[in-house]
Amino acid sequence: MKIDGHTHTHYCPHSSGKETAKYIERAIELGFDIYVLTEHPPLPASFCRKLPYPEEVVTALAMKETELDSYIKEMHQLKQKYKDQIQIRVGLELDYLPDQPDWTKYLLKEYANYLDETILSLHFLKGTNGWRCVDLTPEDFEEGLIKYYGDFHTVQKVYYQTLKEAVCLFHPTSRPSHFMSKISALLH
Repeated sequence: MKIDGHTHTHYCPHSSGKETAKYIERAIELGFDIYVLTEHPPLPASFCRKLPYPEEVVTALAMKETELDSYIKEMHQLKQKYKDQIQIRVGLELDYLPDQPDWTKYLLKEYANYLDETILSLHFLKGTNGWRCVDLTPEDFEEGLIKYYGDFHTVQKVYYQTLKEAVCLFHPTSRPSHFMSKISALLH
């Protein structure tokens, strides 16, 4: 079985902008059986205010709040359109925001009936002047995280500790012991 488990759509502000149907058609050409659409949902405004980036950077991190319902509706339409050729699964890539877990809980509760998949991601850590993206640019990583924590190894430890916290918070009944022991080993 050939699966693509995480693909962004044209709703992602930092994507190519190519229509999602084109990606699905290419997946069909390549013989995929399952194609999973997992887009970044909006970030809460209260969190965005804690990001030390220009407005154009912040708005490129996730879709707008006004687009979420349209994303869900359009992806389900594509799921129906291509159902005889490929299994489309509609989902969200949920950022774990350590100081705002209620936002993620709200999204899960509000949209649970419309999601086939959710993936949990960690793109932000506390750093210089607020929350910093872990994957914006090498320069931002150096300035905002390595200088804040002192060295790369410490940033890694904080990242994996925060990831462990996220997994425990959002998947408390399905914590794979192998995964948890790997994270614990990385922390020591």
